Amino acid sequence: VPPDARSLRNPLPASPHTRRKGAQLFLKHCAVCHGENGRGDGPAAKDLKTPPANLTAHREMARMAEGEIFWKIAQGRDPMPPFRRLMRDEEIWLLTHYVREIVRTGGAPPAVEAAFPLGQFPAADDDCP
Repeated sequence: VPPDARSLRNPLPASPHTRRKGAQLFLKHCAVCHGENGRGDGPAAKDLKTPPANLTAHREMARMAEGEIFWKIAQGRDPMPPFRRLMRDEEIWLLTHYVREIVRTGGAPPAVEAAFPLGQFPAADDDCP
């Protein structure tokens, strides 16, 4: 990871709203390999030469700067595709928030936060940035 990538800061505030949107993106794009809880045990993981990262590996993941997580998602590394080709930067930052939540909780269950389709949230979230 380039040193300048490590210094990047997430422009989106951490909130239930941004984590929920990140959870939706995670389930759509990442869970097939990383698993619903981020343990690297998704249904496609067994078919990969390089196993997906265990995002619940607290010691390793907690040391990563948010810019480093963003860069790794954006650039990918075989067999993970470079998600910069599939998503806008804002979406990658949303994923970065959710990955941080997985690290914090040791495997965030996506059920509640991902229960709503992207952009469809309860009225209480309408004022989220």
